[in-house]
Amino acid sequence: MDERSKKIAKNTLMLYIRTFFTMIISFWTSRLMLEALGIDNYGIKNVVGSIVGFSGLLTGAMSAAGSRFITYAIGKGDLAEMKDVFRSSFHVQIIISIIILLALEIIGTWFLNNEANIPISRMFAANFVLQTAIMSLIIGLLSVPYNSLIIAHERMSLYAYLSIVDVALQFVTVLCVLHTQYDRLIMLSALQLCFSTCLTIFYAIYSRRNFEEARLSFAFNWKRIKELCSFSGWTYIGNATWVFNTQGLNMLVNSFFGVAFNAARGISGTVNGCIQNFVNSFTMAFTPQITKSYAANDKSYCFMLVNRGTRIACMLQILFIVPIFLEADTLLKIWLVEVPPLSAVFFKICTCRVICVVTVRKPDETYQSKWQN
Repeated sequence: MDERSKKIAKNTLMLYIRTFFTMIISFWTSRLMLEALGIDNYGIKNVVGSIVGFSGLLTGAMSAAGSRFITYAIGKGDLAEMKDVFRSSFHVQIIISIIILLALEIIGTWFLNNEANIPISRMFAANFVLQTAIMSLIIGLLSVPYNSLIIAHERMSLYAYLSIVDVALQFVTVLCVLHTQYDRLIMLSALQLCFSTCLTIFYAIYSRRNFEEARLSFAFNWKRIKELCSFSGWTYIGNATWVFNTQGLNMLVNSFFGVAFNAARGISGTVNGCIQNFVNSFTMAFTPQITKSYAANDKSYCFMLVNRGTRIACMLQILFIVPIFLEADTLLKIWLVEVPPLSAVFFKICTCRVICVVTVRKPDETYQSKWQN
C-alpha cells in the first residue's frame, strides 16, 4: 500500500468514527427535538427550512466549485494560484450571500406569510425562525472557503472532531430547549444561530493560522470568478433537481396537508441525511486525492479511484438501505416517542431515493485542461 492509499485509509477511519458518533447523537437529538417542540412546531421548523433550502440551488454548486479549484491548485503546488482561488471563492460567496439575502427576505417572507399552511397563532414564531435561518445560512456561506481549505488539505481529523462538536452542541441546544419556560421554537432557533456563528469563527481563525493561502483582500480577479461560476454551472441542473425534489415537495406537502405531514417528512429527511453522511464520509476521504492526482497528471491512479470509489459507495448505500426499508415501522417505534402520521411511508420512499444519488463525479477534463492553460 503506497503513501496515498494509507492516507485515504487513515482519513476514512477518522471520518467513520466521526460519522458513528454524529449518527447516534443526531438520532437522539431528533427524538428529543420532536418531544420538545411537538408535531406542529417540528413541522413549522421543517417548512421554514424548506424555504431557506431553496438557496441550495446556488450554494451547493458554488461550494463544490470552490473546493474543486482549491484542491486542484494544491495538487499543482502553486501557492499564488491557491491564494487567488481562495480569495475569489470568498468573493463569490459574498456576492451569492447578498443575492440570497434579498431573495429570501422578499420571496421567502411573502410565501411564509401568504401561502404557507401555518396556524395564525404561530406566525410570529415562524417568522422569527425564518430570520434566524437566513442569518445562519449567510454565516455558513462565508465559512465555505475555509471548510474547503480544511478538506482540500485533508485535515480530516480536525473536520471529524468539529463535526462531533457540532452535533454535540445541537444536542445541548435541544436539552436546553426541553427545560425552558419560553417559546421553545424561538429559543431553539436563537441557540442554533449562536452556536453556528461560533463554529464559523473557529473555522476562520484556524484556517488563517494554519494555511498561508487563507488571506483576504479587496482585489477582485473577475476572470477567476467567471471560471468558478462557469464550472458551477454544470452542477446547477443536478442541484435544481435535488432542491425541487426535497424542499419543493416539503412546501407542496405543507400547502395541501399542513405541518403535521411536514413533521413526517422531516423525520424521513433526518434518516436520509444520516445515510448520506455515512456514504459521504467515504467519498470525502478519497475525493481530494482524485483531484490532486489529476492535477499531477497521474490519470491512471485518478480514474482507478473514481471507478473503485463509485462501486464501494453504492454497496455502502445498499448495506444501509435494505434493512432500514424492511424494518421501517419497527425502527420508528423504537426511535420516537410520538410517531407522526405516515412517517413510515415517507421513511421508505426516502431510503429508496437515496440509492439514486450520485456520490462520485469524475473530474471534467475540459475544465481541467482550461485550468492548466
